[in-house]
Amino acid sequence: MKVRLPSTEALQWIGLFTAPLAWTAQLVLGYGATLAACGPAPGRFGVSTVTWEATLTAGAAVLAVGGEAAAIAAYRRSRRDGLPDERRRFFAEAAMLASILFLLAILLGGIAATSEAPSCRQS
Repeated sequence: MKVRLPSTEALQWIGLFTAPLAWTAQLVLGYGATLAACGPAPGRFGVSTVTWEATLTAGAAVLAVGGEAAAIAAYRRSRRDGLPDERRRFFAEAAMLASILFLLAILLGGIAATSEAPSCRQS
């Protein structure tokens, strides 16, 4: 049985969108975890907010690294094939840069979220 590899175009789009979507999921789910911790029944699940944030950060970082790997594969494949279509190479380069930037945002957000437990007080 022969395994089909994803096309160069599929890899470029996976590389371009994986890290931003992982960062968005980290922010939304982290916000929800903080709201749950400060709600009327905090600690209902027995897991601290820091644990939730660390897990979200690790998962988002793994997805961002996977997106970076897909972008690098698309870039290398477009160079190897010598495609006349520069659009694929441009999007692969943009995906490599975006994945690195969003990985940094994920890590910085995770460090900030886990360095201090939420103080549940009214503003």
